[in-house]
Amino acid sequence: KADFQKPVIGEALQEQKLDVLEVPVSVIVTNTQKGAFNLSFLEKNQIIQYRGIAYYMCDLSGMNDSDIEVDMDGKKVTITIPQPALDHVDVDSDQTEKLTEQNGALAFGSIKLTVEESSRLESQAKQEMIEQLEKTGVLDQAESVAKMSAQNIFEPVIRSVASDYTVEIQLSKEN
Repeated sequence: KADFQKPVIGEALQEQKLDVLEVPVSVIVTNTQKGAFNLSFLEKNQIIQYRGIAYYMCDLSGMNDSDIEVDMDGKKVTITIPQPALDHVDVDSDQTEKLTEQNGALAFGSIKLTVEESSRLESQAKQEMIEQLEKTGVLDQAESVAKMSAQNIFEPVIRSVASDYTVEIQLSKEN
């Protein structure tokens, strides 16, 4: 009987994190600077476009023997990997672009952002990027790529143990 668990788990632990997908994402954020006494004719508005990259990954470090199912009769090894998830979003400050600026009737000059305001706006942009990604079908794409990537990693491992076995990758039900 061939032992598939040790080499598969060994490879999973060596990989740790499987980088699945990098997706460009952009959002538009409005920055409003209130005038004195919150009067609208003293208000200044900036419309800023933020661009970034979202990184999806699979954490393989928690895989164990129960994630590997061997069908001796069908000569097939089914490996269950974790669902891919959004790991992080990097906002590219070099790609940040002020699109327009609108001032109230008596508001003059441009908005000058402090470091704290810039940081707050970037955090807001990052949160909006995450919300935008959740609404799109990016996770479906990440799942498809995760299965292909895992196939490419584990198939040579299985073939080195028993060349006549096939490999099937499936995603775990829980995240």
